[in-house]
Amino acid sequence: MHTKHFLATALAGLAAASPIRRADINTFELVAIKSGSPIQNSNIHASGSKFWIGKPTATYCPEQVGSNCPAGDQTAVSQGSSSNTLSMSVVVPGGQLVYVQTDGQVGYTIAHSASIPQGALTSPFEYTPPTDGEPLGSLTFNEKSFSACPTSDEGVYQIYANVDGFTRTDCIGILMGTSEFDETAAWEYT
Repeated sequence: MHTKHFLATALAGLAAASPIRRADINTFELVAIKSGSPIQNSNIHASGSKFWIGKPTATYCPEQVGSNCPAGDQTAVSQGSSSNTLSMSVVVPGGQLVYVQTDGQVGYTIAHSASIPQGALTSPFEYTPPTDGEPLGSLTFNEKSFSACPTSDEGVYQIYANVDGFTRTDCIGILMGTSEFDETAAWEYT
């Protein structure tokens, strides 16, 4: 009897956590915009608690969730209509919050933790949805754009916000384009 009750409770929890998009939340993918650069129109991916161009999206879904897992092969973020913070588009309880470190590195919390690096900020992210006829919206942080900085791996760039503590000089300044995404993207990002 206890097993049936536990199973019913667990299944009800999965149903409640199913990847359904809420109307009051904007969910979108991130795209680098820099005309004439090698990264023009490149998708931005989450991996290792950072954002990248040229690295694949890294996600995890528990085996017991099975077919209820989102595909997990794309990176999307969400912002509530009255919020200036960003969260990863995930199902995992507690979510994953996006932050900007004092040196500009853009990252996200690990699942089941709200811990962010000392001095990191979670706002203000400003999302502007696409206007009629335009395919992309935009995202800024504290009214400033972002940069894509090369790494030691060829074709791989790490995303930074152009904050006061950002001092790298070998980067490509980008506009952060946004492309609407109609569902929850992953169980959790790793």
